[in-house]
Amino acid sequence: MNDSSTSLRRWTCQWWHCCRTARRERMMMPRDEPYASHSRPGELTGRTMALAVRTLPIHLDPVDGEALDSWLGAICRQLGCTWGDFIEAVGLPPPSRGVRTPPWLIRLTPTEARALHAATGTPIPTLHSMTLASLDGTALGLLPATRALDRAFPWSRFRFSRYCPECLQGNGGRWQLFWRSGWAFACVDHCCLLVDECLTCGHRLRGHVGHSGLVPDGQRCSNAAAHATGRAPRTLRRRPGR
Repeated sequence: MNDSSTSLRRWTCQWWHCCRTARRERMMMPRDEPYASHSRPGELTGRTMALAVRTLPIHLDPVDGEALDSWLGAICRQLGCTWGDFIEAVGLPPPSRGVRTPPWLIRLTPTEARALHAATGTPIPTLHSMTLASLDGTALGLLPATRALDRAFPWSRFRFSRYCPECLQGNGGRWQLFWRSGWAFACVDHCCLLVDECLTCGHRLRGHVGHSGLVPDGQRCSNAAAHATGRAPRTLRRRPGR
């Protein structure tokens, strides 16, 4: 093992230990209202909560047009930690039961944006540009000041993502935000139609963002195999477009 790998592992262990020690403090802190500009008297602000989030030991720039969940998954994969532990460490709420698309992928609250900025160092405007709210009014419609989809908007987003196999193979599994739009049907870079489902298992992809007990891999199908059981079932370890 070379010196750089040893150094990264050491930094990762130190960062993870700091995140564990701050977990209870972060869970006790009340979150601000989704889009309120002022906190109530005596309430901890999002800035205070963001201070409990530790800076990640590595930095990874998002690719042009990348979705927020794809970028976070790439960082998580670099760290080698599970998705559930990573989401908690960067200050995002755990997924609610029965919710397919996490609310933070639709629109970030001020608290969530500050927490991600503190953890990754990425500018807050860049973080907002990787959410579906950046497509509001063009590729989809959101109700004002909410995370709810405007059903009256034509050809709005799906609860899954289409994809271009050639793009995923070339960029290491980084998923485009626009692929979640109902208007996305072709890849202009490779002159091909986008694929709707995994060619191996036949299921839609990225309907559920991440499995809490697994390390994400953007180049693999994340659907559980038919014979898998347990809290973290073994997934189909094949490329979705192959």
